[in-house]
This record gives sequence, structure tokens and C-alpha cells, in this order.
Amino acid sequence: MMIQKTAAITENRPVSGACWKMTLAVGTDMAAAARPGQFVMVRVPDGGLKPFLSRPFSIHRINKERGLLELLYRVVGHGTRQMASRCAGQTMELVGPLGNGFRIEQPFKNIAFVAGGMGVAPLVFLAETLVAEHGGALRARAFIGGACGEDLLCCDVFAGLNMDVAVATEDGCAGCRGFVTQPFENAIKTDSPEMVMACGPPAMLAAVAKISAAADIPCQVSIESLMACGIGACLGCAVKSSGNANYYKHVCKDGPVFAASEIDLDGLAASHGAGQRAFSVRKS
Repeated sequence: MMIQKTAAITENRPVSGACWKMTLAVGTDMAAAARPGQFVMVRVPDGGLKPFLSRPFSIHRINKERGLLELLYRVVGHGTRQMASRCAGQTMELVGPLGNGFRIEQPFKNIAFVAGGMGVAPLVFLAETLVAEHGGALRARAFIGGACGEDLLCCDVFAGLNMDVAVATEDGCAGCRGFVTQPFENAIKTDSPEMVMACGPPAMLAAVAKISAAADIPCQVSIESLMACGIGACLGCAVKSSGNANYYKHVCKDGPVFAASEIDLDGLAASHGAGQRAFSVRKS
């Protein structure tokens, strides 16, 4: 169910470095309709012609009882600077929830979450949903990585859900030095999960998918893409499917969550380049 809203901001604050969290009163209808891994198209109502189009953001958290929706975003351009300038009581325009989220119909008992930078955004909603549904029957671990300490987000949230949390930073200031794929790969050698859920930059997703496939573990990935509409009209979010270079899927309608085997992640990583920011869906 897609809903269009003008939603009041209840909170908008910095959380780490250039990362901010915005909470919106979207109503119980939109909050109840949202599923982990879905996204919303967001626009500043009086932002003028720049940016003119809405931009997609992963749903970070939901409070169904109070009708609240949280976004986790990084200030990187004009649009997100506008968002960061908004105060409680002002409004944002939203359309959503959109896309296909994580496939969680099966009652998993052992899950690994792997996040790179802002890729943590949709995994918090997923983790909180699974814990609420399965409680003590769920055993989950979180692997969170970033370039530096400021990039390590929501570690306390996962720890508060009684999950083991392993961190990695490229500069070595926290956790192990290097990429988050290193502690992930080491951990699953002795304790193999039933499912891997990952979100982060394409190069990280490609590596996580290869590690998971080598260990014969199913893997779901949430990927980002440029998009203007969020509903499949603009065709700007096409990604190559695996095994057929002439067949494309669309992030907004077919995703943003895919089985890792569905997408040419190596090609996606190559097209984004080594410096691609670890945003989930899109954060600018």
C-alpha cells in the first residue's frame, strides 16, 4: 500500500559526524504498512527547485503504535543540507512505503547482519522486527564497518537487542583494522548462520555475497541506486541481473532487497568505483 503524506517532524538531530536522524509523524496507516527493507521518497515541501524531485531513503525504524517513522541520513549535498536545517514542527513530503523488503517469512533462528557505513539504516528496522517476532528464539550477530569511528552507527542498538556486535574500521581506530568482511568471514567459519542480510557499498556487498556463497549460506542484499520516481516510471534504477547481461532489474520495484545471486554485484561494484559511499538506497 503506497501512501502520500505531508508529515510533521518530531525530531531532527545529528548523531555522528555528518549523520543525522529525522523522526516523522507519518500516522499509523503508513507505519503499519512498512516492512523492513522498504523505502520512502522524501522531499522538503518548500525547498524550491533544487532539488525538484523527491529522493529515496531507507526506512530506519518504525513505531507502529505512535505512527512514527525514522530516517538515518548523511549530509552530503543540497537536498540533505535542506533536511538537516529542518526543525521539529516543520514538515516533509513523503510517498511510501515502496519497494520489496527483506524476505523474512521463514522463522530464522541464526542470522548475520553485515553493514557498511550508512548501510546500517535498514538493518535496524529488520533486526528490531525479527526480535519482536521471535524473541529469545532468534540468535543474531551484527558486523558493522566503516572508514573511521564516526562511520560506526547503531552498534548500541544491536547490542541492546542482545546481539553480539563485531566492528571494523579501515583506519583501525575501533575494532579490527580493515573491512567488515574480515570479521564476518572469520566468524562464519565456526558458526554458520542460516541467512546473511547485508547493506552497504556495492564492493562490500559483492564480497559478502562471495563469502556467503562459498560457505553455502543464502544471502540477501539491499542495494542503492539513483532514482527519480520510486515506482518504476523513470527507469533510472536499472541494475544488471546475474547470468544475463541483457536483462535488467529495477531497484525501486524489484528491490531494493534482492537475493545476492539475482544481481551482478561485481559489475555494480565496478560501475560505482572504489570510492562509492556506503549509503542505503540513497542518502543525498
